[in-house]
Amino acid sequence: GDTYGYNTQAPGYEGWYGSNALPCTGSVRLATASAQGYLRTPKLSKIGSGTADITVTVNTAPYFEAYHSWGEDYLNHLIIVEGDGKIVSGGSTLQSIDNDKQATVKCKSNVNSSTRGPLGTHAEPTTHTINIEGATKNTQITIKTTPYSGTDHYRIWLDDIKIEKK
Repeated sequence: GDTYGYNTQAPGYEGWYGSNALPCTGSVRLATASAQGYLRTPKLSKIGSGTADITVTVNTAPYFEAYHSWGEDYLNHLIIVEGDGKIVSGGSTLQSIDNDKQATVKCKSNVNSSTRGPLGTHAEPTTHTINIEGATKNTQITIKTTPYSGTDHYRIWLDDIKIEKK
């Protein structure tokens, strides 16, 4: 509030903001069983004047409840550039880039395909890396679950958002 104000709905709001971003011990769960979720960073004001090439690294894992009939939630989610900058490449988890602004990435599964139970004692995160050119102090990064379809579940665990100038 002291830095960014309290009106998170204002079009120019510069702070952290999300919807269905539920805090948990050590991470954030994005989405509910029936509604999309996202978390948006503050504007990247430390870039200062001009532009910068940046790397965004995010750790995520699909939500998993072994006792539910669907088992693991959807493996894909989105990393979006809002404002200046364009996505130019990504790591091995990159599935597609849409309009230079939205990357679809895919988590590794945490389900044993033969037993439909968990592979281990906890969900192992997948590290996603996206390279962006032309970011400015007005750029924001959003991590977002894919739109809810009514049949599939799209929750993810989100941790360790890291943004670095190249």
